[in-house]
Amino acid sequence: MLRLRVSQFAFLAVSCLGLGHPQLKAEVLNGGFETGDFTGWTLSGNTDGIGVETGLITFSDFHPHSGSFFAVLGPVGSDGFLSQTLSTVAGGSYLISLSVASDGQMPNDFSVSFDGQQLYSATDLPQSDYITLSLNGTATTDLTNLSIAFRNDPGYLALDDVSVSQTPEPATLLLLSSMLIVVPLRRLAQKLKVWRVPKVDILS
Repeated sequence: MLRLRVSQFAFLAVSCLGLGHPQLKAEVLNGGFETGDFTGWTLSGNTDGIGVETGLITFSDFHPHSGSFFAVLGPVGSDGFLSQTLSTVAGGSYLISLSVASDGQMPNDFSVSFDGQQLYSATDLPQSDYITLSLNGTATTDLTNLSIAFRNDPGYLALDDVSVSQTPEPATLLLLSSMLIVVPLRRLAQKLKVWRVPKVDILS
């Protein structure tokens, strides 16, 4: 008779998440700019008016979304770009997360692309504290480009906490959900057998 302890079930559940494509986190280097600079990032396009700050003095209207640093983005007249090439799994689905804030100065624009596909694009962002974007993208090769474009002619945008992680495949989630249903039912059936009322011979 099948008996699964909680620890064994947890192990099987975690193992299920490893089925399908190998789980490979597309690690963004220095996604929170905590080195105090753009280490790990490639800068291109119009790189005037961008930097990494603490928000304590020069950019007191902004603050880090987390940690001690954030990127300020204010190219004038044309877009600047921050990009990284990430190790991915071809065909894998990925969650791209980042937090952006705006001082409300216009014109401005901000966009995010993954593997050459634009996942988000906005112009003239109003004044706001950080908004966390959660975007879904698919990698077609084992090396995938993450690119962030930006511009703010009279002011600045703020960027922090950029991350990319692989998401489970639907088939894996279906298998896991099936286990969550089947295993408790097996255990309930076992208990019912143990608690079965003894048969009474009413003719004796």
